Amino acid sequence: MKKILVFAVLLLNFFIISNSVSAAPTIQVIINGTDQSYDQPPIIENNRTLVPLRGVFESLGATVQWNPEKREITAIKNAKTIWLKIGSKTTKVNGAVNEIDVPAAIINGRTMVPLRFVGEALGANVKWFADKRIVQITTDQSQQEVLPQFKQLQSDDPVATMKTTKGDIKIKLFPAQAPKAVENFLTHSKNGYYNGLTFHRVIEDFMIQGGDPNGNSTGGMSIWGEPFPDEFSPELAHFRGALSMANSGPNTNGSQFFIVQADSIDDSLISEMEQAGFNPDVIEKYKAVGGTPWLDNNYTVFGQVIEGMEIVDQIAAVEKNERDMPLTPILIKEIIVKE
Repeated sequence: MKKILVFAVLLLNFFIISNSVSAAPTIQVIINGTDQSYDQPPIIENNRTLVPLRGVFESLGATVQWNPEKREITAIKNAKTIWLKIGSKTTKVNGAVNEIDVPAAIINGRTMVPLRFVGEALGANVKWFADKRIVQITTDQSQQEVLPQFKQLQSDDPVATMKTTKGDIKIKLFPAQAPKAVENFLTHSKNGYYNGLTFHRVIEDFMIQGGDPNGNSTGGMSIWGEPFPDEFSPELAHFRGALSMANSGPNTNGSQFFIVQADSIDDSLISEMEQAGFNPDVIEKYKAVGGTPWLDNNYTVFGQVIEGMEIVDQIAAVEKNERDMPLTPILIKEIIVKE
């Protein structure tokens, strides 16, 4: 009888403990008054709140790049660049080294980052209400991103996912600024025009180029059967990750495109941009993320990579011949469109 009673008590304690764990209150994250929802719930680690990286960075208006080989995270907002590494307490903000209490980690297949560090590094005010288990974050609305290429993705923004033999590249498109270029690219993508074509010209620290049925920079036609005019917009620039039309001169756009891979600019270009009357916000963004400003007003920018820049970097770094053609073809398997 005593054994039965002991077992019953242990069993009762087991269920009491189980119920206390499952009923533990969740952590609520509120950014600028909006309750956040994540596919992996926030957790507390050594008194620090960790949240899924992409969700929080995008909610704070930052673009994020993930390098799976180095397990590194780079987030960019305006002139601020943040760097973190999985498992490392060392971080960088605009190149300045910082130490944090709890490093970024991978939990249940999700990359989790320390919320307070991320928020404050991006200029936000972060408050923790322990009694209610609420993290409240507010940002200076006057400092929100003004450049379309780096604004937070909206539900009605057209997006193209380029599936390559190296991995996926997700691109936000800008029909308001470049309507014909976007229509041409989307229609070709939906019709399978780009399926099986190669990145036939890749130059590291510059760009990767594709979209030519001939595979040598000589071919390709628009959906209208003839070249279409350039669409230069003061709102779009050749920042790192920009998707732009390749051409052979003014108003000769067909099907070829390129993605800017350069991650820095020479200091000499900054004064040249200032003298040329570049928008100060554009100059600051070039300084923060890199790019190819000498291409502005010569080629039509119509998209921006929002995920998969590590794939662009991998493609740019492959072995190639004297014509900058990869020795092993890099294929576009298909482009999936969401409008």
